[in-house]
Amino acid sequence: MGQFTDISWCDSTINPASGCDGCELWSDRDRTCYAGTLHETRLAKSLPTLYAPNFSEVRMVSGRMAKAAAWSDLRGKEREGKSHLNGLPRLIFVGDMGDVLSRAVTDEYLVDEVFGAMKSPKGERHIWLLLTKRTRRLAELSQRIGGLPENCMAMTTITNQRTANARLPYLSQVRARYHGISAEPLRGCVDLYSACGAMAADIDWVITGGASGVNGAEMPDDWAGKLWSWCGDAAAAFFYKQRGGKSKDKGGCLIEGRECKEMPLAFATA
Repeated sequence: MGQFTDISWCDSTINPASGCDGCELWSDRDRTCYAGTLHETRLAKSLPTLYAPNFSEVRMVSGRMAKAAAWSDLRGKEREGKSHLNGLPRLIFVGDMGDVLSRAVTDEYLVDEVFGAMKSPKGERHIWLLLTKRTRRLAELSQRIGGLPENCMAMTTITNQRTANARLPYLSQVRARYHGISAEPLRGCVDLYSACGAMAADIDWVITGGASGVNGAEMPDDWAGKLWSWCGDAAAAFFYKQRGGKSKDKGGCLIEGRECKEMPLAFATA
């Protein structure tokens, strides 16, 4: 939870639930998820009432969304080091340390606690970026409740072609004003032309980057280039976060000699 964050494509982060059911980055064979590592090595020890010993044990943390909703409105404010966010509402990343669509998180909690805060008088000033790997559940829930709040972007993580093919068709079924893709940490080249198909027009934003830190690995330039080309054809904003790797600057983020830190045009009129 942070009113301000170093993550380059948002202003803040909030976690209404801690932990995750698991994914390709956190399983018996793979332990490279940064959130899972941080959860078990630091947070579970320093904040045991909020974080279970194991990342796979998900806990709902009531009250956090309401606190985030009360954060100040950033419209008209300059963001130091993040000029690409200037002029936009506060962008709050929901779920950077887990997956709020995990099984232990009830529909009632999502509707009342999570979506309720987004729609509150204070919460409606911000844009909420809800990231999940469980797009099927999000699609089904959004259809039952008549759609997500107008200021909520439905987003999913993809790391390779397999996860893109599995998650993106359900993302297209989520009833939401905005849809986004977080292609990070990218572990393989992804063809969005085949994965998205007819839903291309529904995608507002694609973020990509390679893995950084202890498990960092640079992604080939052509992986980002292919996503960039698709965004141009689909009229979607493209945000190249980092090439990845173990270096301090995380490998840069240039395509054809320029930074690509585009924000969805629709955010400016939200």
